[in-house]
Amino acid sequence: MDEFNRYNRENNTNLRCSALLIALNQIINKNNLTIQNFCTRTLLSEHPFKTIVSYASESFQFKTLAAIFIAVGLSLEEADNLFHEAGYFLNNSVTHRIVRFSLENHLSIDEADDLLYAKTHQHFYKAKKN
Repeated sequence: MDEFNRYNRENNTNLRCSALLIALNQIINKNNLTIQNFCTRTLLSEHPFKTIVSYASESFQFKTLAAIFIAVGLSLEEADNLFHEAGYFLNNSVTHRIVRFSLENHLSIDEADDLLYAKTHQHFYKAKKN
């Protein structure tokens, strides 16, 4: 039993996110993102960046991925494919419609975050940075 549990953990760890982490690393490399400009461009903390570049076994919140995709200017189709890799599917919720609108209209992360806050009183990150 213990052997199977160990085998099962080793062979199922991060299967869903491995393709996502590879794609996120490609995005970081393609955009020449350092930890500083990643944080500046996405409005996110260092934690997601470190998780991505270390290929850590961690899932990402929808809004974290959305912030990255909007900040680097992915197309809606590219973002939708990566959301699927992470186990998310764009639905008709206000947040998802804002993300879809932001990607389709090439909004900056600041514009998208302002729109998200105006409609939901939430940000793409946990605490508003000054």
